[in-house]
Amino acid sequence: MAANELAVEAWIWANMLILFREIDPPELFREYGLKQSEFDTLTQLLLSDRPLTQTELKKRLLTTKGSVSLMLSKMETQGLLRREGNKKDRRCQLVILTEGGKEFVEPRLARHIQRIGKYFSPLTDLEKEILLKILTKLRRKIA
Repeated sequence: MAANELAVEAWIWANMLILFREIDPPELFREYGLKQSEFDTLTQLLLSDRPLTQTELKKRLLTTKGSVSLMLSKMETQGLLRREGNKKDRRCQLVILTEGGKEFVEPRLARHIQRIGKYFSPLTDLEKEILLKILTKLRRKIA
């Protein structure tokens, strides 16, 4: 199959992967002393308006229950988060960002957002809004 025969969706996907790998290279998170999934976990907890369950984190991070559990145990040992029983549902635990975790992730997230912004600087505000609407629509279809 020749490159010009690829569907436009394949080109969109290829460009999204290239951008993602460029914007979020693994070595970036190693500078923070984290894996990307750990940074993403701290970010999810920071931006959430409430504690999250392990199941919610699993879905948001697109990973397995076992992977989340191991990662949370490591991060709990580091004092970045804590888990406690859910009074509404004893079958699940709530994951809560500690004050130390918040102090750790906030400045790194701010730098990360600033870094991401540079990649989107060629776009106008309207183009960014349109792109966000398109990606949100795709994400809802998948969910």
